Amino acid sequence: MVSKGEAFPIAPLEAMSCGLSLIVSKEEPFAEIVSQDCGILIDPKNHRQIIDSILSLRDNKKRKKFGISARSKVQRYFSDTAMRDLYIKLIFKKGI
Repeated sequence: MVSKGEAFPIAPLEAMSCGLSLIVSKEEPFAEIVSQDCGILIDPKNHRQIIDSILSLRDNKKRKKFGISARSKVQRYFSDTAMRDLYIKLIFKKGI
């Protein structure tokens, strides 16, 4: 995903939840969600970087390592349980 950014990128999170490695732009919010241990962050205007990152994922070990890390990150921070707990903390913090 090499767009300049989105409000909350669902597609990368869905890919991560499936254990896929990612290539995303360094723009926010992608850079906040996708760390270098689960994907490749690129300059969306740099065509050479895009091509090189795609070619680098031909390495099965690298792709698998990224995928495992991506899935783990989604489970840790974006699972139903994690999101529920976060919302509950926010509600009680604001006194709603």
